[in-house]
Amino acid sequence: MKNVSRTTNSCESFHSKFNSQFYSTHPNIFNFMDVLYGIQADTEIIIRRSNVRRPHKKKYTRKNTIYRQSNS
Repeated sequence: MKNVSRTTNSCESFHSKFNSQFYSTHPNIFNFMDVLYGIQADTEIIIRRSNVRRPHKKKYTRKNTIYRQSNS
């Protein structure tokens, strides 16, 4: 139930999450920058994870090797 979005718009969702990370309505610049750096780091991790390919299963690697050897 924690992963269910309480908003209907992705922009509203980001804004809600962003605002919940501050302890006051007007944070100082250092707290603001810390939150931005945290969001940037999380985003970079998500991007890197999406670019990584899963390795082939050993079963298929072996079959592909046998297939290539039989065709040469």
